[in-house]
Amino acid sequence: MFIAEQREINAALIATFLGVALGSRDTGAGRHLSMRELAAQIALPPSTVSRHVRYLGPGIREGEEGMGLVELVPSLDDGRAKHVRLTLKGEALLGRVLMASG
Repeated sequence: MFIAEQREINAALIATFLGVALGSRDTGAGRHLSMRELAAQIALPPSTVSRHVRYLGPGIREGEEGMGLVELVPSLDDGRAKHVRLTLKGEALLGRVLMASG
C-alpha cells in the first residue's frame, strides 16, 4: 500500500506513520500527539522523527513534496512545540492497512 504511493519508504518510516496513527487514537478528542511523545513511543531520536514527519507530511525541503499522510499543528501549550496527526489521506491509508490485516 505504501509502495502504491510511488515513494521510497522503509520500515522506520512505516513505524513513524503507525506511531502517529496509534498515538493520535490514544489521545482522544484532539487526535494528535507531540513530536516528543511520538519519538518516545517509537523509540527513535527526535531528529529522525522530525525528518520522517516532514517526508510523510508536507515535504523535506522546498520544492520536494511530501506524501501528505500527516500534518503538523502548533501546540496550544508551547509555541515552539508541534503536534502531529493524520491527514484525511493518512486516515484513508490507515483504513486500507487495517482492512488488509483483518
